[in-house]
Amino acid sequence: MFRTYRTLFIFAFIVLGVYLIYNYMFGSSSSSLGPPDPDSYISEQMGFSIKFPDGWLLDQYDKGEVVVFQNYGLEVDNDLFMVAAFDPRNNEQDNRFSYVSVTVREMPYNMKLDYVFDGVVSWMKTDFNYFEENNRGKTKINGRDAFWIDFMHKDEGILFRSRGYCLVKDSRAYLVICNADPVNYSALVNTFVMAANSIRIS
Repeated sequence: MFRTYRTLFIFAFIVLGVYLIYNYMFGSSSSSLGPPDPDSYISEQMGFSIKFPDGWLLDQYDKGEVVVFQNYGLEVDNDLFMVAAFDPRNNEQDNRFSYVSVTVREMPYNMKLDYVFDGVVSWMKTDFNYFEENNRGKTKINGRDAFWIDFMHKDEGILFRSRGYCLVKDSRAYLVICNADPVNYSALVNTFVMAANSIRIS
C-alpha cells in the first residue's frame, strides 16, 4: 500500500513539473513578454503598444470625439480610440493613402475572437461600396490569437488593398488595419506585417 501511494505521489509530482515547464515555455500570457521596442507607440490607457514604420506621421483621436485627421483629412467616428501612422510619401492630391492604424473598440461584454472577427468582416462587407476578400487565416501575435484578412475595397470610389488583424482581450477588440494603393501594396506588405506583428496587448 505504501509503495502504491509513493508511486502515485511521484507520478503527480512529475505531471506537475511537466505542466509548470510547459506553461513557462509556451504559456500565452502577455505578462511574460519583454518590454516593447523603445521606439514603439504606447497607449497605457488602451493597454497596447505598436511599432509603426519609421518616419511615418502619427495622428490619433480619443473616445467621444469625431476628428478629421490633421495630416490627410481621414474622418473616423464611433470608435473608442484610434491611432494611425501615414506614409509621408502619400500624395494628398489623389487621396491614395498608405497607412497603418490601430482601432480599439469597446464591446458590451467579453466576446470570443472568432465572433468578433466575423462581425468585423460582416461590417466591412456592408460598409464599403465594394469589398473583395483575397485570403484569411489565424496566427499568433506576441502570444495572443489573432485572425487576419487580406482584401480589396473602395473608399469614395478609390480602390485600395488592405490587410487587417483582429485581436481580443476581455471586452476590447483591437483592429490593426494596413492600407495602400494596390500598385504600392506589394512594396509595403512586409512593412505592414512587421508593424502588425509588433502589437502587444497588456
